[in-house]
Amino acid sequence: MLNAQFPGQHIGLGAISKPKRHFREDVDAKLTKSPFMLLHEKFPLVNQLTTFIEIPDTVGTSTNTTTTGCRFRCTATLDNRMFIGEGASKKLAKQVRAVMVNFV
Repeated sequence: MLNAQFPGQHIGLGAISKPKRHFREDVDAKLTKSPFMLLHEKFPLVNQLTTFIEIPDTVGTSTNTTTTGCRFRCTATLDNRMFIGEGASKKLAKQVRAVMVNFV
């Protein structure tokens, strides 16, 4: 039977059926969650408990130092324990903190 709205297309069961998902794909999706995703599942309000501090990044010996930019320290207190992550950007600091929370 031809579709009146879209000429040249046939109406059939294949047009309305959903593609089948395999069980293996669902299992793989659950096993491949990042530490950041797991952290937000355990502690949904973690973003409200997070603070960032900029730390000057210095290179050299104690007598001859140069400032090359800044690093970020991300802290959060969860279940009466403080977790700290440091990185070159806020995103990296949050990812390091997420790994530390999931590691403990």
